[in-house]
Amino acid sequence: MLDAIAAGADIATACHPISQREEFENPNVVKVVRDGKGNALYFSRAPIPSGAPDEGRAMRHVGVYAFRKDALTRFAGLPRTELETSERLEQLRALENGMTMAVVVTDSETLGVDVPGDIKTVASRIEAKLD
Repeated sequence: MLDAIAAGADIATACHPISQREEFENPNVVKVVRDGKGNALYFSRAPIPSGAPDEGRAMRHVGVYAFRKDALTRFAGLPRTELETSERLEQLRALENGMTMAVVVTDSETLGVDVPGDIKTVASRIEAKLD
């Protein structure tokens, strides 16, 4: 991610491919669509882009960010936006205000803990690795 910051992005974050339709349709899984340069076009809890994950284009956002110092200061001073409020996704505030966000594709699939039921899934995966 730091390479993306070095290349000039205001913010960098990560994603990985979604392979299961259940995950793609889950509103607790944040999806991201990137442009040809790997910058974020949009984030949503809705299934985006249309037709995925069957075509391998659906990407799950990993909620970790790297900010340039000046970008973080700017972001912190920005008011919430309508899209941010409706999607409940703070990164949309940056995009709506013209900030560039590089999105790096990772090789590893991650698990998010967004709702109480996710704790059981994470615990099961940890237990399986320990056995």
